[in-house]
Amino acid sequence: MTTEVPDEFFELIDLVSGNVLDDFDDRESAFATLHRLASAHGVETVKRLSLMHIQGDDESLVALGDSLVALLERVEPAHQPAH
Repeated sequence: MTTEVPDEFFELIDLVSGNVLDDFDDRESAFATLHRLASAHGVETVKRLSLMHIQGDDESLVALGDSLVALLERVEPAHQPAH
């Protein structure tokens, strides 16, 4: 049984280990997770990450390190319903 991989998604990568930490169906979900990480653990945690956009066989860098933090500061957090 094979798992089907979506044609387009985003990957969050730990720059220290090179491991993929998570993948997301869309940019908004990735940034929602990054906002939660920054809120819980500080922006230094985000500085150790890279966000990649995968589309078919093409990979492109969205941002990494300080540029990811700067981008995160410009992207409004998605409204999360209260639990």
